[in-house]
Amino acid sequence: MADRVSYTVTASALGAWDAVLAPERHITREQVQNILAVACTPDVPVTAAIVEQGKYVEQVALLRDPSSTHSTPSVEDCVAFAERLAAAEGWCALADAPEDLPTIAIMLGLREGYHSAATVHPADVVEQHLDALGVSGYGFAPVHLFSSRRLRSDVRRVYDEPGVMIGLDSADLSAVTDLAHRIRQDRFVVTDYPAGITYALRRNPHGGDRA
Repeated sequence: MADRVSYTVTASALGAWDAVLAPERHITREQVQNILAVACTPDVPVTAAIVEQGKYVEQVALLRDPSSTHSTPSVEDCVAFAERLAAAEGWCALADAPEDLPTIAIMLGLREGYHSAATVHPADVVEQHLDALGVSGYGFAPVHLFSSRRLRSDVRRVYDEPGVMIGLDSADLSAVTDLAHRIRQDRFVVTDYPAGITYALRRNPHGGDRA
């Protein structure tokens, strides 16, 4: 039997923040991604989970993604960025009721690796895996993950892939770690609201693989 794979915290930042914006006109994901790519600044890279309804975007959730090679923007800088973006685009900021907030929110990609032609796991199958691991009472939303970082004034690095946002109790994090391994994710991001911290977990390259 192979060793259980482990994930290690490779980057973290104090503060647990997100902002959910709703476009007030019909707009496609490609249009939203173009807006976000242009909007990112040298100080505030963009990380977003885009929720679509049919052909159009319903919500854009902005999050923080700690980096071990680049600095992570402060919560204050992220708040200011989200306010400027909403004002510039005419997007409405949505607020969660306190009882709707999960203990932790997990941003998990569905593509194996980073090549555009790599296998993408269907969100419904991933949700079935989560059920099979005995997790209950969680929130689950298929999204499209997008990131943009400005490297120079005229150069941006962008990346996107299908993903899911999972909200659950911190006690169930080990199940998500198992799930991430099953779908061969090298890395995922956790926002821990009670602890006030955001961190990235990366798969230990020396861990074992399941058959």
